[in-house]
Amino acid sequence: MPLTISEAIGIFERAFRVRDPNEIERVLRENLNVQVAVIDSKETAENRINEGYYPLTVRVPYWIFVSKVKEKELNVYSLEQENIISEESKKWKLEEIYNEILPNRTYFILKNKAGYHPHLGLTFEGDGEVTGFEKIGEGEKAEKFVAGREQTWEKHAVGTLGRANRILKIYRPFLTDWAKNVFSAQNLNLLILKRDQVLLEIENAE
Repeated sequence: MPLTISEAIGIFERAFRVRDPNEIERVLRENLNVQVAVIDSKETAENRINEGYYPLTVRVPYWIFVSKVKEKELNVYSLEQENIISEESKKWKLEEIYNEILPNRTYFILKNKAGYHPHLGLTFEGDGEVTGFEKIGEGEKAEKFVAGREQTWEKHAVGTLGRANRILKIYRPFLTDWAKNVFSAQNLNLLILKRDQVLLEIENAE
């Protein structure tokens, strides 16, 4: 999980107090990772994702992944959504990364160079297996695919609204019963009476 602001401040404070910058380096190495999905091909992965499947991934230390990408000259892809107006017809696509690889993101590499094996993990040595996919819901798809990435305000708002609606659907029966009880005529009269008492006390205090 990414560090919180308070945790990061605490780490810098400890490193300053003991005069040991290695503490910061150690924590960064432990916390900076990438999620890597190994796929057959770009086209196959795009089809699976747009059918409602989410790639299973392997967590790899950020520094190791960056060094292996350079050493093995790997083709690395990230998941993006088509830039078209209609939200309903937008599809997910894999775009090759030619610039900086960032931590706490999900990346895709081809199996012919990943050397992935379920019991060995990523060896980056020759051909191997794929990590696979899992079926997920439509709302969960948007949440998973944008995790760890910068979002526009619009996408953030849409995602937040979707999660809020799912939570509201679960708690609606409880909220309905609570509201009926709280806003019954008797309780409303009690609230008005208490409000008047408070206002009277404020006037007397003045």
